[in-house]
Amino acid sequence: EHHLGHLCYFNNMTRINDVSSHASPGSERFKAIGNSKMFLADRILRLNYSVLMSEIDVVWLHDPRPHLMELSNQYDTISQGLFYTEADNRRNIGFFYLPARSIVLDIMGEVVKILTDKPTLWDQAVFNQVVDHAMHQKRIRDLILDRFTYMFE
Repeated sequence: EHHLGHLCYFNNMTRINDVSSHASPGSERFKAIGNSKMFLADRILRLNYSVLMSEIDVVWLHDPRPHLMELSNQYDTISQGLFYTEADNRRNIGFFYLPARSIVLDIMGEVVKILTDKPTLWDQAVFNQVVDHAMHQKRIRDLILDRFTYMFE
């Protein structure tokens, strides 16, 4: 037991000289950075820590952790919803909460395996696909947060 309450991790390893390729959605570099986010979340979960992923462009007006931890008593995956998107890509993984439990480890293991086998895929699309499949099989309880409380777009 490490008696750690909360840890904050900033990925400084993604610094590159060509900022335009770094920030270009859909680029190979963009996908690699997104995939590293999934690999990191998986590793943290395997250390028996829950994961709150918040990208740098998210603004918190209140600390969401108490509310998310309470919701995690009922749900296995909690993510921010998207306003304008296809039905199979409705979760925004720029902000999500994953409690450390076995079914979530299974889900993230599937995500990591797919992204390892096909690194050109988009992490958000893969996460949505795996969670939707698990929901369809009734293996998990998923919550997409209210888009007006947890706004993104």
